[in-house]
Parts: sequence; structure tokens; C-alpha cells
Amino acid sequence: MCLFDFSKCFDSIPHLLLSFRLINEGIHGRISKTILSMYSKLKSRDNGLTALFECITGTREDCMLSPFLFILYLNELVHMCNKTCPGLFLNESTRNVHVLLYDNDVAMVNDTIGRSQRQLNIMGEFCSKYSSCINMTKTHVIIFTNGGRLRTNEKWYINNGLLIETTYNKYLGVMFSSRLCWF
Repeated sequence: MCLFDFSKCFDSIPHLLLSFRLINEGIHGRISKTILSMYSKLKSRDNGLTALFECITGTREDCMLSPFLFILYLNELVHMCNKTCPGLFLNESTRNVHVLLYDNDVAMVNDTIGRSQRQLNIMGEFCSKYSSCINMTKTHVIIFTNGGRLRTNEKWYINNGLLIETTYNKYLGVMFSSRLCWF
């Protein structure tokens, strides 16, 4: 499992790509027009000290739609994963799990070394293509070994950056352990 932290995730979404994602996800008509009009002539100022300037990236601060728009934006990552590598098989109704999304908490899961690295490569491609940046110091990999040991050559990379492996990590308030214990 790789737990990602995006740098300024809500601030980095280009409005042009957001409109593309709305159309791609089938959001049309009044809803699409309303969302796009919210961002068409968006202006901001730096802590109220500067003059207004036009914003072409980012979602509105404290807007209830911002997490939804970020997830909609990240849904392209799910599509990219579905095209290139199989995910986890949980049961007949849940056959292909790649990514767990909640607000800005993103976890990628898989059951083999090769597939996991392929997913990390896809995340790197997504970030390059869609102007996203991962905070490498807060992004962690946890390998569930049930007491087994990792090989010394098992390393995880994204865009040539080495990811930090950890034995414990928290996701959505639940502490996970590499030994498959819950806290």
C-alpha cells in the first residue's frame, strides 16, 4: 500500500483541466455550467494585502465542492490504472481495486511487487500530465508481510524518487502495521 500526500492538492488543479475532467466524466448541462462559471473569472488576493489577481488554478477555499472536484480530478488516475494493470480481487462484485480515495487521502494497493511499481509509474505519469506534485517526505509505502522480511532490493520509486518504507502508518484514522495488525 502506498499512502500519498499531494503538495497543495486543492491549490494545484488547473481550471482548464478541471473543465476537461467534468466533460470526460459525463457531467454536462446546468451542473457543469454552474461549476465552470464558479471558476471562469475567479479572483483572489494574498492575505488581503495585495490587489486582486486572476486565478487559473485551484479550487475555492472552504467550498463544499472542493473535495468532490479533487476526487473527480483524481478519477483519471483510476482510469489510467484500470487500463494498464490489474488491481486487487476482493470478491465477485469488487474485482479490480487499485486506488482508495477519500477527500485528499489517496492510497494505492496491489498484491505484487511488479504491479505495485507499475502503479507508482502511473502515478508519476498522472502527476506529470495533470500538474500534480507529490510530497515525497510525507508519502509512505507499507508492505504487509505477516511477519516475513522484505528483500534488500525491494525499493519503491516514483519519478526516480525513492519512497520511504514504513512499518506503521495511519490512513483515515486507522493505524496499519506491516504485520497485518490493526490499532
